[in-house]
Amino acid sequence: MSESDGEKHRDYLFGDPALYVNELVRAAVASGASFVDVKMDADDMILRFDGLPYRPEDLGRLFEYLPADDPERRRLRYLALAILNARALNPKFLTLESGGPDFAHRIRFDSAGEALAETIASWEGAAGTRVHLKERMGLKVMAEATFWKNPEEKILVDQCRFAPIAVRLNGRDLREAPGPAAVVRKAFELDGFRGALALDWTAKPVPGRITFCQDGVKLWEWEAPTGDWQNMVAFIDSPLFASDADSGGIRRDEFYREAMDLLTLQFRALLMTWLRQELLESDGRAPKNRLGKAQRLAGLRAAARVFLRASESGPLPPALEALLDVQNLVQLALSWPHTSSLRPFWNSARDQGLVRVASRNYPVSDHDLGVFRLQWGIKVVALGPSDLLQTVFAECLEFVDAELRQISRQKGYEIVEGLKIGQFRPKLTRDQALVQIEVSEGKSWGQAGLSAQVPEQAGVKVTFLRHGRFVATEFIEDAKFCGTILVETGDFWWGLGSTEASTQAKSHGEAIALIADLAPDLLHALCEQIPEPPPPASLMRQRCWQAGKEQDCEQTDIGLNWAHDSRATMARWHIDRILPANFSKLDDWPSWLRYWPLFFRLDGSAVSLAWLLAGPEAPIRYVYLAPWGHDFFDVEVLNLSTRQVDFLKTLFGSRLSNYSTRLRLRRADT
Repeated sequence: MSESDGEKHRDYLFGDPALYVNELVRAAVASGASFVDVKMDADDMILRFDGLPYRPEDLGRLFEYLPADDPERRRLRYLALAILNARALNPKFLTLESGGPDFAHRIRFDSAGEALAETIASWEGAAGTRVHLKERMGLKVMAEATFWKNPEEKILVDQCRFAPIAVRLNGRDLREAPGPAAVVRKAFELDGFRGALALDWTAKPVPGRITFCQDGVKLWEWEAPTGDWQNMVAFIDSPLFASDADSGGIRRDEFYREAMDLLTLQFRALLMTWLRQELLESDGRAPKNRLGKAQRLAGLRAAARVFLRASESGPLPPALEALLDVQNLVQLALSWPHTSSLRPFWNSARDQGLVRVASRNYPVSDHDLGVFRLQWGIKVVALGPSDLLQTVFAECLEFVDAELRQISRQKGYEIVEGLKIGQFRPKLTRDQALVQIEVSEGKSWGQAGLSAQVPEQAGVKVTFLRHGRFVATEFIEDAKFCGTILVETGDFWWGLGSTEASTQAKSHGEAIALIADLAPDLLHALCEQIPEPPPPASLMRQRCWQAGKEQDCEQTDIGLNWAHDSRATMARWHIDRILPANFSKLDDWPSWLRYWPLFFRLDGSAVSLAWLLAGPEAPIRYVYLAPWGHDFFDVEVLNLSTRQVDFLKTLFGSRLSNYSTRLRLRRADT
């Protein structure tokens, strides 16, 4: 195996030669190893694994296996790719040893690239393979080891998480389960594929993520289109996967299609398992996963999109029958919107082949529907069309905006809920708004509030009134908060002449101008009502670290005394969205906001922006979604969510220092 042999196969060099460590892990898996052990420092990388050793005659013509597609010889191809790319790093030397009780062989490449092969007299220990790469010491190597991770270390951590065997880096096993905060998981080994899936519900739908692996190493990560495999995190591993050089992804061959079919079946099975647990097996007790209301509803809506099709006949399984009766899945198209279950729409689709839908809210009561019930044959009209309605009812949707608009104009419907008719002063109810403030602009005045529940769409719903009577509703998507405004608009009225139209346009502009600067005032009102908000939901789900292990916080003496009621958690939801949209510069922060405890240290104690500003030159150390603890290290480090990390980076830039790796290493040593 000469240097010229390697020159013939330059097409097999990777863009980053440090990826040779991936091929060594693949070679270990293909050799039937039970572990891969990597020792790494500034200039040394020593990797060893057990399993079937490489015979001297194979090592002597190793590069001949580079173009081989034979699955039985893939371990030879992996090793050839690893050696070829490791040599491209121009190391000081590279040594490959492999053997067992019957034979042992060594090949050493020196700094000039010359190869020296020799027989090892005796092999100690179990059969296996050992690779030692010694880099040339220089400023780049020292800087990487001192200030950053070695490139090989980053690659192993990122791409060997789902290996079927232990991959230890300086004693730390790099494997992890998909979806660390998942509510339910499922592993499988079928038809030559190995993998696992997890459901990780969030308040809003997020696309599914699938990691494709080849012999335990990540080949490609794919984010599913919105709506497909919602909130699923999964990996699937097969030696038959192949990369596609043109697309940079995975080759879409028969093995890929078979894998996708298998994942689809496994996802449906996992989702049905969670659905049965949530609706049929809880016995009225609080679920162990501690899902919030919004997260639970997001999961149930996803299950409905996957399993329910009104066009399909036949009885439903018990879990799906129970799903039809879950409240708050569908919003009704009334001026004071409330929510309902899927049951009435399901029955209407089955009986009449129709589901009535309106594109926006209308000020129509049950009484006002009156005779129209006989015409429509149903008491409820859905607000949509949402993804849920479009998926479940497909061709059954019938829009009734014209009829509802006619009723609302004929009736001149007077909004009475939460409205003081005598003075024509609109007032939001507690169910509509978490906090409220009075607003005025020109001849427009009323109340504005933050949403009391997680909205399906971010923005502000403005309801225009004149003398307490409904005029119109408008949804403003680009507002800097999520909420509701009831505004009495003075001269604003539907008119046909040019004068009326001009007056209407002016009053409409005044009303919309109310929105521009309301976010800070609403946040101040929130601060007064919720002086000690809890952490974000993703942090509240984290467990605790005590006595050298991760465990439920209730079983530890770490005092996490946060408010868990719905108003407090909804307050945090608004805080995490209003701050980045309105206070992206430190100079914008008023004094009350600087001393509001919005961030949390790793021991669970809350701190304010003023605490972060106490040392203007000192780094702000943080970890990302880590288990809570209470030793001396934990009181000096922030525990942050994804939104908080992104937000603080805009405020402090390079002062923000990630201590996640140090924390894991510290805890691994305890």
